[in-house]
Amino acid sequence: MDQKHQVSLSSYRESKVPSAAVSKVVRSGNANVRERSTFGGTSWKPKRLELDAESLTIINLTSQKRTRIALRDITELDRTDLTDHSLGLKAKNKLFNFSFSSDPELYDWQDDIYRRCPLGNYSAPFDFVHKSHIGSDTVSGSFTDPNILPIYAEIVGQPSVSKTSPQAVVAPRSRPASGVPLNAVSKGSPSGSTLLEGVFVIKQAGLLAGWLWKERWLTLTPQALIIHRRNTKTSAAAKSISLPSLTRIEPDAKRPKCLIVEFATSPNGPSSSSAPAPTDTVSILFRSDTDLYTWRDALYLRSALSSPIGQPTNFVHHVHVGFDPVSGFFTGLPAEWQAVVNPSLSPSTSGDKKARRQSRRKSAPLVPPTAA
Repeated sequence: MDQKHQVSLSSYRESKVPSAAVSKVVRSGNANVRERSTFGGTSWKPKRLELDAESLTIINLTSQKRTRIALRDITELDRTDLTDHSLGLKAKNKLFNFSFSSDPELYDWQDDIYRRCPLGNYSAPFDFVHKSHIGSDTVSGSFTDPNILPIYAEIVGQPSVSKTSPQAVVAPRSRPASGVPLNAVSKGSPSGSTLLEGVFVIKQAGLLAGWLWKERWLTLTPQALIIHRRNTKTSAAAKSISLPSLTRIEPDAKRPKCLIVEFATSPNGPSSSSAPAPTDTVSILFRSDTDLYTWRDALYLRSALSSPIGQPTNFVHHVHVGFDPVSGFFTGLPAEWQAVVNPSLSPSTSGDKKARRQSRRKSAPLVPPTAA
């Protein structure tokens, strides 16, 4: 076989090799890994990581077992608080946690994974529906579509056409202009109206209930957070938490998409100043961070935590400062303020000037000459 055929045969063999087998490793190193599951995932194990252009491979150092995570399946990639330098990765509804030795190493891995997964690339829109088309008239210089949305008409400066259809009453989600807490004013909707609702996984505090996560239907009204007995809307209410009794509403630092709601168990009962009121907690798991912060804002703005700052108490008027338009000086200032605001009228300042003038006028004492 001549040299020409040998070259063509070798190139053919190289083309038959799978691309995954010759994929170049972009980054590799060791890290502690924890795989979260329903009945496991509580311990960290040292493993080796290898990143190429298409996947992240986790290699067991003892058995050499390889777990391959396709980069196209990654849906979440964020830093977590499980350790000092931990990174959370979610792919196909499975959560992996990686603990690195330093922050630079963590961010290097996060950047290399992020730019190669779908999170780092902007894709074309999907399920696109063309509901409105707006054109412009070059003669009049205005938009020609008569069905322009009112919000767009207000932005471009055109009068919007008000429709006769009834508008839905939306409960306010911000504090009113009067500064009164939301739990003390009308919400713009009946007391039994529903603000938010849905099926969520919750865990209540208790000896037995504190270990179990259960699906329950939650309903948020302007006055209370209602937990139903089952995961259906028609089920009876098992607990109603009054919104003014909420004492803490914040995300769980150890569990993603989890909101901790703490409330006083006896907000209207007698309480002594020395002993704090007893409290209870409910943990709620959400499907996304958007749902979590929507519920958190709705709970917070309607609780006593968002009440405005009250009026001062035990107020005493010790000093009253006025202004004399004739002399151009402030009146009623304390001595400490007088030296700063009106230094020319300060007694200490005038005394110092007089002392300095007298010191300049004094001559040096005469000294008789000594005899030779």
